[in-house]
Amino acid sequence: MELSKTFELISSQMMGELELTKLQPKELRGRAREVLVNRFLKPFLPESLDLGKGVVTSVGGAKSGEADVIIYDKSAYNFFKPFTFYMPEESKLFPSEVVYVVIEVERNLTPARLEACIERIRHVKNLPKTAYYEQLGPIRHVVTLYGKEWDYYPILGAIFSFDSGGLGELRSLLEERNKQYNLSIEHQVDLICVLKKGMILHSETNKKLIHFPPIPECELKYREDKPADNLRLFYLLLMRILTQAWTKPIKVLDYHK
Repeated sequence: MELSKTFELISSQMMGELELTKLQPKELRGRAREVLVNRFLKPFLPESLDLGKGVVTSVGGAKSGEADVIIYDKSAYNFFKPFTFYMPEESKLFPSEVVYVVIEVERNLTPARLEACIERIRHVKNLPKTAYYEQLGPIRHVVTLYGKEWDYYPILGAIFSFDSGGLGELRSLLEERNKQYNLSIEHQVDLICVLKKGMILHSETNKKLIHFPPIPECELKYREDKPADNLRLFYLLLMRILTQAWTKPIKVLDYHK
């Protein structure tokens, strides 16, 4: 089956199941929408990664708010399981070092909801990643993201919404908040997918190249498209990064000094 047809079927199924979530009690609908996104992403993830929901923490005890979808390194997280086994399965505590991407899930992305998502993603991205063993010897692994080199994978932040108002208005608001908060490029929202409407993303000013995550030469743009194409682009951008994701050996005891 060709890729475009696959995403036509998946997007139609997601929108149909979204309607069914309206039959749920109001307090459960948000979780039902997150399950739809998880069910879409899970089969496509590399074997080394997994999906979760919960709070991201860092050495020293700083914590994020609860993130809807967390994509994390499964094997690295296993070392922390003895310290989190008592937590409810549906909401875990994730050390920042094992987290690659957080995704906020919305039914309808209004300006007010976008403001809240910006703040939550900014908070997660501000958490430090320090509990690694130092890389010794002549060969070092580095990551080039956001136009500079890192010794680890910084946390990426995306928003997935099923519907929204005008994409142009949301793009302008996102750009305005980035400037208002003086957010460096690595602390901004990297990507927004509105299933029924289109995408808000970064591309080079005089080119049609899309960058996820962005580089300094990018500007925020929006594109309107049909649900299948929005879902396919969201998948392709995520997987381009996640298929290359890795983490250094983690110093678990730094969390228990």
